[in-house]
Amino acid sequence: MPLKVYKWALGLLAFFLFAGVGTSQTFEQGAKFVGKGVFRRVPDNLDEILQQRVISSYTRAMQAQSEYPYFFIKSGERPGRSLSLPLDVTAQEVGYPEFLTPEQIESYFVSQHNRTIARELPLMSRRMDEIHRRKQDFFTARKPMPPSPQQDVEYIAKETLGKDYVLIGELHIPDSPPAVARLLNEIRRVHGSEKQIVFLTEFLPAKGASMMEYDLVFDWRKYLGVFEVVDKNHMIGGGLEPGFVFHNHHNLLLTDEVERETLWPDFRRRVWSSWEGVRLRNQAWLKTIRTFREKYPDALFIVYAGVGHVLYSETYSLGNALAGAKTLVVNLYPPQSVVRLSLEELGEPYDLFDVATDEQFIHDRLVQFADPELSRLFGADVRWCVPEAPEALLGDYPLADW
Repeated sequence: MPLKVYKWALGLLAFFLFAGVGTSQTFEQGAKFVGKGVFRRVPDNLDEILQQRVISSYTRAMQAQSEYPYFFIKSGERPGRSLSLPLDVTAQEVGYPEFLTPEQIESYFVSQHNRTIARELPLMSRRMDEIHRRKQDFFTARKPMPPSPQQDVEYIAKETLGKDYVLIGELHIPDSPPAVARLLNEIRRVHGSEKQIVFLTEFLPAKGASMMEYDLVFDWRKYLGVFEVVDKNHMIGGGLEPGFVFHNHHNLLLTDEVERETLWPDFRRRVWSSWEGVRLRNQAWLKTIRTFREKYPDALFIVYAGVGHVLYSETYSLGNALAGAKTLVVNLYPPQSVVRLSLEELGEPYDLFDVATDEQFIHDRLVQFADPELSRLFGADVRWCVPEAPEALLGDYPLADW
């Protein structure tokens, strides 16, 4: 192949990657490739191309909202709100090439978020239809709960035996950390003192980021009790959150904040809570997890994060990336007081699964199924309704998947 044709072929391939044909990783790699050497060929109308993606993706997202309005609300937005609000991005530390301007990064995030919404809402609807169709199967495959609430922690800890990964997803409410601390103590007990355990969490920064940076985004002190248990039980601890989240913590707010009429408003509403933001963060988390796995090949890995990062029902979750017979996904369901408040104030259960099953499972302390396929539909291998912490102040912790 002549050199000139060869160069143009590679340049064209990189352009298609850059235009968003593949994942953001290939987008990033392709764009960086274009930016090197003789292949630094950026289309003159790049801004126009990206803006067109914003417009077309916005149209698809609005069509999906009209067709699936209930799921749109559950996705964290309110009906009728624009999904194409500009983002104020002043730093280029999200891993994209130097020649991209802040406006171009804005367009990428907005269009990707819109496209994901247009794709995810029909998937959520199909999931609900499948749950409806197999409702009787859930009752047939239901495992019995432990005889008393005092035995719940021991029961879940024993479920971790023989696993490589235990993914614990929480709502960011004060009831979760005390329950996780108790569970970690029990996991150490059932595995014995010789078992190597690696504990990785969203609530600490990954290598290359600082605690001072993290402190500007999230109050890690609320998890000190968990970290103390990790240390006491001689677990190998580490953080997951990558530096690009902290470096952009001021500059990626949506210009129009979330409606404050919801019961638990999340005033952060940063782009990192969007579907695309979570996907990019999970992608970085997986790299960190695999780095630790190379160093500790035989260890039990415990990952503690928000539910939106771990449940099977989330397309880009760690649960889906690490799914298998040796992975256990634990969904920390809110205490019964929170569930009751949700029903009273919002008129709907917290989880789509409860809606699809006519709320048959919503008040159950522990829910688990013998069929792995049903667990995937359910969203987790075990759902545990955590006990209410006596010091819990609901207003201090908005419900969010952040």
